[in-house]
Amino acid sequence: MALDQNGSASAAEKLKSLRIAPEHKAQKPSKGVAVVTFLIGVGIGFALSFVMPKPPADRSAQSPPVATAPKSSSTQSSVTTSVTTTPKTVSQPGEVILTATGYVTPRRRIALSPQVMGQVVWVGIEKGDKVEKDQVLVRLDSQQYQARLAQAEARAASAKAHLEMMKAGTRPEEIAAARAEVSELEAMLTQADKTLERLKSSVDAGLETRQRLDEAQGTRDSAAGRLNAAKARLERHLAGERKEDIAAAEADYKSAMAAADEARIQMEDTIIKAPSAGTILEKLIEVGELVSPQNFGGSRGARTELLSLADLSDLQVEVDVNESDFEKIKPNGPARVTLDAYSKKSYEAYIREIAPEADRQKATIQVKVAITNADNLVRPEMGARVDFLAGGAETKVETAASNPAK
Repeated sequence: MALDQNGSASAAEKLKSLRIAPEHKAQKPSKGVAVVTFLIGVGIGFALSFVMPKPPADRSAQSPPVATAPKSSSTQSSVTTSVTTTPKTVSQPGEVILTATGYVTPRRRIALSPQVMGQVVWVGIEKGDKVEKDQVLVRLDSQQYQARLAQAEARAASAKAHLEMMKAGTRPEEIAAARAEVSELEAMLTQADKTLERLKSSVDAGLETRQRLDEAQGTRDSAAGRLNAAKARLERHLAGERKEDIAAAEADYKSAMAAADEARIQMEDTIIKAPSAGTILEKLIEVGELVSPQNFGGSRGARTELLSLADLSDLQVEVDVNESDFEKIKPNGPARVTLDAYSKKSYEAYIREIAPEADRQKATIQVKVAITNADNLVRPEMGARVDFLAGGAETKVETAASNPAK
């Protein structure tokens, strides 16, 4: 386009006015400054990665929303309250809630010990035998105890006869004999007095010696003493026995009877019988061994235990439950027992007993689980696993309501 001289001049002036002066142009940063700026930015980003919270990876794992009241607006005349219900997870009946291991034990295990010392002369059982109540199991030598019993019974019979005699009192024949004795001694004393008087006269006349007079005096004094003793016996016969004497005789008789009973019990203790029906778990003695109710020390002394038995129809499993799991079990709660020896077979059970105190060292509580359908496969001291099952607890629903805004 052709421009006149005035137009060209004006256009050139306009272009000149649009140019940026050199002193106002921004200078490009140097290469070193750019590197430093880049490194500072990387460091700030790395630090922010630890400070800024990370969003949850799985929204389903988040806790349910808390019930809140909606915000009020200036156009609303009332506030609406929202309610959120959260179901609580409850184990279904029959579901395993806890598992523990332990050992099978009989509910009652009886260890028989001798009540008296003696030598074993007969043993009628072997390990594993089933016995009935009051069945004779062991006999000890009883000769010494038989002799003690005979002596004690004779002593008791003598004490009884003496007591009966004292209670019956003196018989008429004894009273008559006592009176006759008194009369006889009175006559003898009278005769001794006459002899003494006559000798005194003879001594005064010089016809008898003084020695003869002394002898007569002694005879007279002896007769008087015997007469006094006979009169005392007659009075006692007539008055009867004193209550104190009868009481003493009764006490002596009771003591003799107690000694006889003790000797009889010791004699009976030489025969050891089964206190209840059961199965012999251990046989610890043989014929000829010496047994004793107490240990006198040493490993070669008399045995203090004869055998042990238990009722194998009533078995249980003893387990230790951690204190942290204790709230999961309840008395009489259902359970299932599986033996280590028969892992494919299980037995019904229930919680029979929970220990009243915990073991502070192990932080556990002992629980005994009774097996309700035990068979011949279940043996004491077997290892077993106990699965505690959930009962028929009702499902509980918890509700949470927000407070209305004021």
